[in-house]
Amino acid sequence: MKKKILLIALSSIVLVACSSAKNEAKEEANVQTGCDFTQAIAGGWAQGKITPEVEQAAKEAVKEISGDHQLGKIYEVR
Repeated sequence: MKKKILLIALSSIVLVACSSAKNEAKEEANVQTGCDFTQAIAGGWAQGKITPEVEQAAKEAVKEISGDHQLGKIYEVR
C-alpha cells in the first residue's frame, strides 16, 4: 500500500514538473536575463556603492567563515 502511494506521489511530481517546464519555456522569451535591469526589482539585485559601511560588513562576514581568511579587494557591490 505504501509503495502505491509513493509511486502515485512521485508520478504526480513528475507530471507537474513537466507541465511547468513547458509553461516556463513559453514565458522565457518575455523575460530579460542577466543583471542589467534599468529598474530595481523588489527582492532583486541592485548595484551599490563601496562605502566604509559595506567594507565593515564584508570584514565581519569574512570573520564568520571558519578558517583563516582575509578580505581581499572589493570590486563591486550588489
